Amino acid sequence: FYTENLFTTDGVPKYYTNQVYPIDSTAAAQSVLTLSRLGEHDMASRVATWMIENMQDQSGYFYYQKHRSWLNRISYMRWSNAWMFVALSSLLLSLHENRLD
Repeated sequence: FYTENLFTTDGVPKYYTNQVYPIDSTAAAQSVLTLSRLGEHDMASRVATWMIENMQDQSGYFYYQKHRSWLNRISYMRWSNAWMFVALSSLLLSLHENRLD
């Protein structure tokens, strides 16, 4: 259910099962963490790549939320950024450990 209903084929993490928006960095980070722990590395990598390409500022921080017609570019260190950096680190570690097996 999780992987079939909460992500688009492009790796966009959905906030609700029936709609894409808002795209939330904290929720996306949780999805990368969960997918990594479940061994779903392809989907976790797609989500991480989509977030980096679409929700990361050039200076490195992640935007809070993307809505259908606007983007909330506020940098929340304890919400969006801390969790995205934990998720990306976890994904890299999981990919590395998977290669060692």
